[in-house]
Amino acid sequence: MARGGEWPLIGRDAELRSIAAALNDPGGVLLAGAAGVGKTHLARAALASHASDRVHWVIATDSARRIPMGAFAPLLGALPGGASAALPAAHAALRGTGTVLAVDDAHLLDDVSATLLHQLGTDRGLRAPRNGHRMR
Repeated sequence: MARGGEWPLIGRDAELRSIAAALNDPGGVLLAGAAGVGKTHLARAALASHASDRVHWVIATDSARRIPMGAFAPLLGALPGGASAALPAAHAALRGTGTVLAVDDAHLLDDVSATLLHQLGTDRGLRAPRNGHRMR
């Protein structure tokens, strides 16, 4: 086992290169596959080269799905009530921050959070100020 208690990532170099290239292109990166194949481990390894203060993980869960923006609450804190106010406030809070946003188990996001993620992924104006990478 590697330092930090994680198993080393072996035999995934081509995937890591593909992810690194995709992080430089407009849009986002989606890792999809069956449960247990190592998507989260691969994502963490791919993002390990980014400054840790720039990478923010949003962990979607079935219980948070019952709360609008529940998965984003640890990252964004309290937002104005109702989706019509929360969406623009969340978008504004994340816009232009240079944040790399990683969402684990996105299929478990509530509808408002999924809409926010879609908006962030399609907003061509989201760019990190220092290195030109798009926010993910």
